[in-house]
Amino acid sequence: SIGQGHSVGRIADLLEKHGVTNYLVEIGGELKARGKKPDGKPWRVALEKPLPNERKLSKIVAFNSGESMSLMASGTYRHYFDSNGKRYSHILDARTGKPVEHNTVSVAVLHPNPAIADAWSTALLCLGSEAGIKAANEHKIAALYVDQHGEQLFEKKTKALDELNNIELEDAEDN
Repeated sequence: SIGQGHSVGRIADLLEKHGVTNYLVEIGGELKARGKKPDGKPWRVALEKPLPNERKLSKIVAFNSGESMSLMASGTYRHYFDSNGKRYSHILDARTGKPVEHNTVSVAVLHPNPAIADAWSTALLCLGSEAGIKAANEHKIAALYVDQHGEQLFEKKTKALDELNNIELEDAEDN
């Protein structure tokens, strides 16, 4: 679960080794940003609304300070299969060996290290929001959870996410 995050980190390290201080590296939606865009504005990226049959934006994440930060998201809403009226996610809970079976459909993690962010996003998704927020708060992980109840989506933030001063999360419809 850390392959893309690790790869993003390796590419970012290579860029920094060659003196590049303004970049956004992205592989399959997993990313790391540092510095600013060429016009001096902050990097801004969108988080998708975690619905299986839609491609709509949910949040805009602005990396305002230019400090190095990674954004990794894990979800159950894009890769799944249905069998006998039940949906099965591609995310397997290592504790059971079975697909996760809770209402959490997405977890986005912000952390300076992309491999760590990638690992936490998957682990926190496996835990679900109730146990996951507790674990994330204990380890000071900045995470945004999205749970689905019927057709309704509900967001929950960890304490560390609320305390991030260099990142701004905006509702996509406000942009």
